[in-house]
Amino acid sequence: MAVPPQAAAPTVHTTNSPPQGSMSSAAATPLTISSQ
Repeated sequence: MAVPPQAAAPTVHTTNSPPQGSMSSAAATPLTISSQ
């Protein structure tokens, strides 16, 4: 699961607007770290 989240972060950031991608990445970052 560690690989998918990282790959999804850049993908979502590119697909969505920069501001939305940043917020999503920030939210996913803590979740990913907590999971690991």
